[in-house]
Amino acid sequence: MKETEVLKRLGIRNKNELISLRQFSDILGCIWSNGNYYELTPKIPRLIDKIEFLNNPEGFQPIDINKKITLNYNRRDRGNLQRQNRYVGWKVKIPRRVLIKEDISDYYTTNEGIPHNNVVHRGHLLGKQFKKFLFESPSINNNIHFFDKNNIDNIYQQFSRANCNDKFNNGQSYFENNVCGIIENYTSKGIFECCYYEVEAIFLDIDDKMPVGNRILFFDKENFENSFHVFIPNYSEKYVLENYSYLKYRKRFKSGFSKKVLKFIGSNYNC
Repeated sequence: MKETEVLKRLGIRNKNELISLRQFSDILGCIWSNGNYYELTPKIPRLIDKIEFLNNPEGFQPIDINKKITLNYNRRDRGNLQRQNRYVGWKVKIPRRVLIKEDISDYYTTNEGIPHNNVVHRGHLLGKQFKKFLFESPSINNNIHFFDKNNIDNIYQQFSRANCNDKFNNGQSYFENNVCGIIENYTSKGIFECCYYEVEAIFLDIDDKMPVGNRILFFDKENFENSFHVFIPNYSEKYVLENYSYLKYRKRFKSGFSKKVLKFIGSNYNC
């Protein structure tokens, strides 16, 4: 799809508006690649800060932009609520030398459920295929629920095209699978904590329900050629508003998709 049409379906006027988004303040520029994602150029000082995260002993942190939670929610451990913001991303160093033994406590779940179907998915930010590089294998008394579909700090509505991968499309799973292949190779050689992975949902407005895409930064200190920084736009060829400007699409990202609206939308994508 042409870049101008993609920007329109994201509710964005032009590329300059995309780069000027608050969450892109660390980005110098972007290049439309393969007709379905952007390659991003980060500011060098900011990139160095992220690389130094590999020295962080914890190696697992959320990205918080003070986005208010609008769903009914519960703290996972049902303790006292310490924040009222919904996380929009995660920073991790992988593969961990010492795997996390217990589910982390600092995320929220919802009993409402996030509306979805086969065109609009409940898309993970940090993909569940990274679980084995971060957490110990769960036992009967030790289940890891961070990757569950009701974790609203790791799940947002995402078009299936942006979530999945096929021979005509490089969605988020394409980049996740590439990273997993690299990490599998390192673990087989006994190499640990050599890579930095960051994923962040990007919003036109901080109060929007649905992100316009996800940004992924991967840094491999063992082999820099494996590193990449991309933005995967959240659009679908199957969701078209005929004869409308970008402003009409912008309203959809503001409201997200309700269960009622999703009844009228279908797609061939499913994964």
